[in-house]
Amino acid sequence: MAKRAVHRQLQRRAANAATVAFPGCISPHACDSMSPMTDAPFAAKLNLVLNALSMSRGRCAAQLGVDKSLVGRWCAGTVTPSAHNLERLTHLIAGLRPGFTMVDWDNSVGDLAEKLGVGAPAAALTSIDGFGTWLSAPGLKDAVAGSVPAAAACEGFWQTIRPAAAMPGNFVRENVMLQATGNGVLSFRMGLYNIRLQGWAYSVGNQMFCAAVNIASGTQVFSIFNRPMADRADLMDGITLSCMADTGGAPVAAACLLHRTGVLSGDADADDRQFEAMLSRHPVIDKGVLPLSVQRHLLRDVGPAAMASGGDAVLIVPFIKSLAVGAAWEAPAPFAGLSLPG
Repeated sequence: MAKRAVHRQLQRRAANAATVAFPGCISPHACDSMSPMTDAPFAAKLNLVLNALSMSRGRCAAQLGVDKSLVGRWCAGTVTPSAHNLERLTHLIAGLRPGFTMVDWDNSVGDLAEKLGVGAPAAALTSIDGFGTWLSAPGLKDAVAGSVPAAAACEGFWQTIRPAAAMPGNFVRENVMLQATGNGVLSFRMGLYNIRLQGWAYSVGNQMFCAAVNIASGTQVFSIFNRPMADRADLMDGITLSCMADTGGAPVAAACLLHRTGVLSGDADADDRQFEAMLSRHPVIDKGVLPLSVQRHLLRDVGPAAMASGGDAVLIVPFIKSLAVGAAWEAPAPFAGLSLPG
C-alpha cells in the first residue's frame, strides 16, 4: 500500500512539473499515438476539413467528447487519432458532408479540397523561411553565419535542469535535441511526455539564443545560455523564460542549466527515435542528487535584500561566473559524481 501511495505521489508530481513546463500537458498515457512532428499530411487534411465545415477545434472536440487540446494536437501533427477516434471523427464529418468515408483521409490535400468543394490551401510559410526573415536583421545574419563551428559544438542530446516554479525547492528537467543545419542555425526540439516544442537556436559571441513554440498550444519558451568556447560544449547555463499554467499564464523566469546527455548518430531516423525515447523520463529531479553548488547556482537570491549584501538586483547569470565548460574537462567539477535518475 505504501509503495503504491508513493508511486501515485510521484505521478502527481510529474504531472505538475509537466504542466508548469508545458502548459496544456495531458496525461502521458493518452490513447492517441505520438507523431515525431512529421505527420503534416493528416494535420493539413484535418485543418482543411475543419475550415471547409466552418467548425472550430472547440466545437469538434465537444462533438467528439474529447478535450479541445487533443484536437489541437491533431491539427498540429504532434499526435494522430487512435483508430477509435478517427472513426468517430469520420462519422462526425460524414454527418455534415454525406459521402465522406475513412478512405478520404488517404486522398491528397488537393483531392480532398476538391471533394469538399473548397480551394486547396496555399503553401504554408515554413519555419526556416520565417526564421530566415528574422535572421536578415542587420548584423544578425552575418553573426549567425560566422557561428557554424559553434553550432557544430552544440549539436547533440541535452537536458535542462531548472527550479520548479510550482514546487518550490524542487528541480525539474526537459529533454532537448539540437541539430546543426549547416548555416550556423540549430534546429531546437524540446519535449516531455506527450508535449513537443520546436524552434531554433543560434550563437552570437559567448551566448546561445533559443526560441521554441509548443506546436499544439502556441505557448513559447525563450532561453539565453552562456556557452563555452570549445570544440564541443557539454554544459551551458543561463536564463529561460516561459509562462506558468495558471489562469493568467504568468510569465516566469529561472536560471537554467543545459547538460549534454549524448551525441547524434548521424542517422536522422535513429536520432528521432532516441529523442522520443528520452521523453518518458520522469521530470522531477531528486535534489539530493544535485550538488549544493549547483542548487545555489540555480536558486538565486535577487532584489533589495540581496543587494544589501552585495548581490544582484535582477536575475543575472554572468559569463565570468558561468558553469559552462567544454569537453576538455572529463568530469566538470559541479557535476562530479552526479548521476541523474534515468
